[in-house]
Amino acid sequence: NSFCTLLEPKPGMLRATPGARAKFRPFAGALQTRFRWRHREFDSWRRLMDASCFLVDWIGRPRGDVLSVSGGHWSHIVTCAHVLAPWDYPNFYPPVGQTRFVSKITLADTMTQMRVPSLEGDPIYRHFCSQHHTFVHADKRLDLAVCHAEQFYKRNGESKLLFLQQEGLLMRPRIELLEELEEGDIVWIYGCTARGDVYDDSEAADPMMVPTGIRCRVKHIDTDHFFLDTTADPMTNEVEMGMCGSVVIKGGKCVGMLTATVHEDSENEKLRGTAMCTYARDIRAFLLEVEQQMLNPPYLQEH
Repeated sequence: NSFCTLLEPKPGMLRATPGARAKFRPFAGALQTRFRWRHREFDSWRRLMDASCFLVDWIGRPRGDVLSVSGGHWSHIVTCAHVLAPWDYPNFYPPVGQTRFVSKITLADTMTQMRVPSLEGDPIYRHFCSQHHTFVHADKRLDLAVCHAEQFYKRNGESKLLFLQQEGLLMRPRIELLEELEEGDIVWIYGCTARGDVYDDSEAADPMMVPTGIRCRVKHIDTDHFFLDTTADPMTNEVEMGMCGSVVIKGGKCVGMLTATVHEDSENEKLRGTAMCTYARDIRAFLLEVEQQMLNPPYLQEH
């Protein structure tokens, strides 16, 4: 059996609005971050974060021959910054209490693995991401980060990502820059929902990351973010644990990324329970800057 058989819709996995036809498209994958203390020689890797991510094509020209092991990268793995660098977000993970250990972690203590799950939530593909090619946006409000597949000799990570796209296991959305979002527009959120224990336990199994599609409506538009009402359609689910880093799709194109949800007890009554998203234009500008730094890293620049 080919991998394509794993993407056949299962009963109850995706609920469509009455009178409309919905077809699930695998726009998003899963991302898991683990950590261990470097000063402990025999310390084991512990689960730190489970979230969603999506692939975007390289915008400019890659370094070297594109289809060679030394050709560099031609894919971006986009996700939230608080997933790859949670220690930079004390509002999410306070330095006191049960999350106090997060503030002591650095990027060198972590490893990141991208996963492509089946509709049942079981990972059918895994690949590590490179620590040397992980970038976090300087503006903490945008909550943007990007990582890249680890490149092994004769085991090109980029070739594996291309294989996933050709087999239909993972689709790469194009970034929409021409049409501006308006309040009332219908969009889709594609991500992965964590099923199981999302907290670290040395004996517990990894939570299943089930691909999820949510139909929602644009409720409010701001300068840096736009907010989605996920309760507008009673036939779809709400945003749950693990969907940070999900891609927001309109007309088959990426218009943003889900970064957080507004708490039900928020002082802003209009935005209570909504999903906060980053614009696609900010994602594209960030990726262009990342590509420039990867093609001309600081250690090669003249001082």
